[in-house]
Amino acid sequence: MTDTGARVLCATSTDENCPAENALTRDLGTFFATTGLFPQEIVFGLGEQAGSARRMRTWTTNVKAITIYGVELASGAETVLAKAQLPFSNGGMQIEVHALSSAAKTIRLVLESGFDDFASVHRVEFE
Repeated sequence: MTDTGARVLCATSTDENCPAENALTRDLGTFFATTGLFPQEIVFGLGEQAGSARRMRTWTTNVKAITIYGVELASGAETVLAKAQLPFSNGGMQIEVHALSSAAKTIRLVLESGFDDFASVHRVEFE
């Protein structure tokens, strides 16, 4: 959990050494690791930032394409908030800022594809 109350609600893969909760730490040396198949997902509850987060910043490696879904506050419907094709970084850190198209109480980050069998999410930040 972050100081703003954001927390991981669930993820599609589990590794006791690289849990999804690592994506919310400030330590870029820790990370959530995928299990080699795509798509992979992490669902975040936004806590105090529910409805106010307008951008999402991600630190990843080997991620090719992502889609960000959100459950809207007003309707409760899930909608696509952002999509991105990330540049190849030869295994280096990919730092991206994604504008979110509407207010949401939960965010589902979907790693659609990767440049390698395994990808990682080192940090996610909501602004």
